[in-house]
Amino acid sequence: MKVMIVNKSNTSGGAGRAAYRLHHALRCNGVNSCMLVGSKDGYEKEVFEVYNKKNKQLHLFRYVLDSIPVRLYKNNKALFSPSIIPAGKIVKKINESDVDIVHLHWICNGLISIEDIGKIQKPIVFSLHDMWLYTGGCHYDCGCGKYKSECGNCPVLGSNRKIDLSRIGFERKRKLFTKKNNIVVVGLSNWMSECARSSRILKDKQIITLPNPIDAGKYQLVDKKIARKLHGLPVTKKLVGCFASKDSRKGLEIVKKTLIELNDENIEVVVIGEAIKKNVDSMCSIYNMGVLKDDVSLRLFYNSLDVMMVPSIQENLSNVIMESLACGTPVVCFKVGGNVDLVNHKVNGYLANECSVKEMISGIRWLIKNNIKNKLGINARVKIEEQYDMNRVSRMYEEVYQNLLR
Repeated sequence: MKVMIVNKSNTSGGAGRAAYRLHHALRCNGVNSCMLVGSKDGYEKEVFEVYNKKNKQLHLFRYVLDSIPVRLYKNNKALFSPSIIPAGKIVKKINESDVDIVHLHWICNGLISIEDIGKIQKPIVFSLHDMWLYTGGCHYDCGCGKYKSECGNCPVLGSNRKIDLSRIGFERKRKLFTKKNNIVVVGLSNWMSECARSSRILKDKQIITLPNPIDAGKYQLVDKKIARKLHGLPVTKKLVGCFASKDSRKGLEIVKKTLIELNDENIEVVVIGEAIKKNVDSMCSIYNMGVLKDDVSLRLFYNSLDVMMVPSIQENLSNVIMESLACGTPVVCFKVGGNVDLVNHKVNGYLANECSVKEMISGIRWLIKNNIKNKLGINARVKIEEQYDMNRVSRMYEEVYQNLLR
């Protein structure tokens, strides 16, 4: 059996990292897996790039073209992908290949159009890294829930029209899935699967729940003092980490307000991703570490912390939470989406019932006070080893592929 994993990238973005981890896990378990990506990092021979170096500008041009209809909506508040640009030689490459299964992941930004999904002649597995497959084009719906009936008047686009870009996208997908039958849809979290089943577009399709895998050998416990020294962080303070993103769904404003109200000189904050300006009016010192891409730096980052703060207000299956738990660092997050699959309240982290700064601070303080002899961290590590380790998860995906072929 040969599997082709298709994604926008093999490293960048949460979906890219997750797709590559699955590819790696499958190969480690003897499955003949390859990747087809729009943008390739590294030199792995089993990862193939759609466009060579000479055609890089063409790939960028496709993305710009695909985004033009969205730019006509001046009030758009979040990521929206119309996916109107024909895939061209990508689908041709897939159909002419010798692979048995095509596993689609994040295919937007001009990589594959909605209509081209229907032109793929191989059996398809489609992993839902977000809500895009069953909405009119938004990747997260901001809670509107219109995907259950039909889109239009899209709050993500800031549209007040019944027939808008979201309605057009919704009808294109509905038309596709009335004909497309050789497909299995994978929700990475129970929440994502439930949303897909309640959608008008996917309600009649086979939907299963399987998580992303993680290499528990790469993300493991490291002595906290050593990890802090290697990253140049204070050894004696309580350190709270966070991933800062401009995406409003990721809760950056909640992070900033939490720092102001936390106001504790014994707690310092370590930030990766987007920088948080140090002039935030807080007694907490802030360390901006920038973007960390490699597994070694990330493992040391998580092991440096006492608590990882993840304030997303909508979340599927967070790589950040999974990586932190694997490194034995408890997580405070809101009780939304796939967070409840990963975090057991007051067992390996803290699930805040409401999306508020007050609850986030309560969670931070509770975890710092109650993680005696790193009991919560040990529970976190056990959870990952038992449910999300790549060997176990890859075997489950292999079974899905085999059942689809039958």
